[in-house]
Amino acid sequence: MAKAKACMHQGKPSVRWRTLAGKQRLRRCPNLRAAKQLASKITYLLSQGIDWDPAAPQPEDPGPTDLWRVVERYTAIKVADMAPTTQRLATIHLEKFNDFLDTRADDWHVYHDGAAPPVTMLSLALLEDYWIWLPNHTRCKPHVRADYVEIVERMWIWAEESDRWPDIPRPRRKKDLPKPPKPDPVAATYADWSAMLAELSAHTRRYMHRKPRSRSGDYDPLWTEKLGLLVYYTAMRKTAALSIEWSAIDFEQDRINVRAEITKGGYGGRVLPLHPDLRARLAAWGVREGRIIKAPPAEYPPKRGHAQRNFNRAWKRAGVPPLRYKGHPIHGARHTIETEWAVVGVAQRVIDMFTGHANQGTGERNYRERIRLWPQLVKAVATIPAVRLPDEEGYTQPDKKVQPLRPDLQSEQAASQNTAQGAARDVTPALYRGQGS
Repeated sequence: MAKAKACMHQGKPSVRWRTLAGKQRLRRCPNLRAAKQLASKITYLLSQGIDWDPAAPQPEDPGPTDLWRVVERYTAIKVADMAPTTQRLATIHLEKFNDFLDTRADDWHVYHDGAAPPVTMLSLALLEDYWIWLPNHTRCKPHVRADYVEIVERMWIWAEESDRWPDIPRPRRKKDLPKPPKPDPVAATYADWSAMLAELSAHTRRYMHRKPRSRSGDYDPLWTEKLGLLVYYTAMRKTAALSIEWSAIDFEQDRINVRAEITKGGYGGRVLPLHPDLRARLAAWGVREGRIIKAPPAEYPPKRGHAQRNFNRAWKRAGVPPLRYKGHPIHGARHTIETEWAVVGVAQRVIDMFTGHANQGTGERNYRERIRLWPQLVKAVATIPAVRLPDEEGYTQPDKKVQPLRPDLQSEQAASQNTAQGAARDVTPALYRGQGS
């Protein structure tokens, strides 16, 4: 199909297209927006078999707006400019909406005489009927069903903003569609993380001797295993864990200095206690210069690598329910720390100090508070269970069955649901009361 294209010609907005006879045409416009509007208009006329002529009067749209016509023109003008994959999905979704309109017309013939009246307006009732109609005619999950409805809404918004649809009412009304309820989030437990890290280590060491891809660069073949251990013991985000360097490790005072420049937003700089098991592992890794984790270049922002995929597969092989890690296979370490520490009574200020959510200012007041809470933070870090990997002494094969939540965790969550907020803000929790200054 012939199509006009808005472009810049000799530094001025223009429209290029070929007539039905195959001749190339060029027309300049006052601005780029006008060029895009003219390109859309010429593309529509060419799809109707009409050459655009600025001197000749253009045909008017007969009759009221019909949703079939809107779908046809949206597919010919807007969908044709999309990426190939998006274009294919949008075409499938709009064809399904056409099937829905045809079904409504067929139902009209059953109960009424004569032709069905044209559907001239997209209403909330029509979208709700479409939402109910989809499960019986498509095999898709609720979030995919929402995509079917969303493309129809975008098509209607495009029709409202176009000048060729004068009979569409304005302003646009926001449509509230029924959405499937979201399940309550559940954080993974220490046992879940131990089983996942064991699967991640076994899989990494099984394929570590493979020849790296030519574009992957020089990287540590055990980088995924080291990334999992580092986020488990420090609750750092993925970007910070990949960016932290050996110079930030203080083996004499057992501390990790997380610079603000590598944290989210650039304000989460903090000092973390070094877990004894993590200290031993860092000492065994040997290299003491540059980044601690040498990952492939594709793992660093703004690129997106395969770390999420590798962790998701490890979670699945460990038999952990998807509700505990889906969407945050690496970031979930922060959720685990916050949940486990809140249950045993660690103060919320101490948790925020460890995760970087607190106000880490440089003033004297914040400095004194960090000094006062440091003993509590060291004791809280010591409660994190040490992980044993398959090739290490003391490793036990975990049960691949679904691991339930700890009984004490369930009872604590049920009993302290109303008082959790107050207990979390207690600066001296019961676990450390009388032990810190």
